[in-house]
Amino acid sequence: MQITIAAQIMPGRIHALTRLVAQLQPISRDSLFDLLQPSNVQPSQNASQNILSVASYLKLIVEEDEGICLHPDINPDKIHQAAYFRQYIGHHMLNITDTEDDNYMFNLFTAWYATLNAEFMKQSTTNLIKNFNLLVGLESGERAFNTTKWLPWMIWAHFFGWGYPFRTHFIPDATGRITPLLPVLFDTESPHITIGQFIERLGQQCVELDRGSLHTKMLQSSNKPAHSTSISLMVSVALHELDRSRQIKLEYTADAGDLWNLASGVRMDNSTITHIRYLQGSSS
Repeated sequence: MQITIAAQIMPGRIHALTRLVAQLQPISRDSLFDLLQPSNVQPSQNASQNILSVASYLKLIVEEDEGICLHPDINPDKIHQAAYFRQYIGHHMLNITDTEDDNYMFNLFTAWYATLNAEFMKQSTTNLIKNFNLLVGLESGERAFNTTKWLPWMIWAHFFGWGYPFRTHFIPDATGRITPLLPVLFDTESPHITIGQFIERLGQQCVELDRGSLHTKMLQSSNKPAHSTSISLMVSVALHELDRSRQIKLEYTADAGDLWNLASGVRMDNSTITHIRYLQGSSS
């Protein structure tokens, strides 16, 4: 099931359905649909049926003889929290590398978008989509990207923390994607690592970002250096914001050999980085 192809299947609606089930489980289909789309207001309840199907696909709910209930893997005390909900469905929608998986194209398009850096500003939405489809050999067909999928992709991309919509553009900024992973990206006993180590670990956790397998695949497909020490705009903006908010500290040591550069346009006193310190995990 391609989650991102329909504008009506949005994360907020899926979360609302899941919260209702958490409060009222077990609940019948008819009762749930009447709460989501009252039949006296909206005779057609197709949208609710579609959202229920997605919630089931994402293992948020299960339909049992007595009614609809939360999936047993869900913590009912946490499902109301936006961060928990995002993390839970991320396990089913992100880091997809199986080409046959329904949400593979969602991840692949995101990885490609992350390789564009500032190029996205120079292209119309139509040209962006055309160039992506040409690159991956999907000029037509159900899996091909198109303008209908663009708006849902932007909403889901914002939800997962890759940036935010601005007019017809999507501004790359992976702060939301990276922030929850900071404790995983740093050693428990050593919150101070080289930027190269950080980027490598980031790629292991996020296949669509720098040094991730899909990001590397799309760089190679675009005839761009796959192992450059230039950090993508999407990640550079995030590092700048995390440094500004004092969650991390970006450092430059003159005699260090591992030199990485932030994307042009990201304003810092020094755009060359050698080390990164996790301030939340440090006593200094």
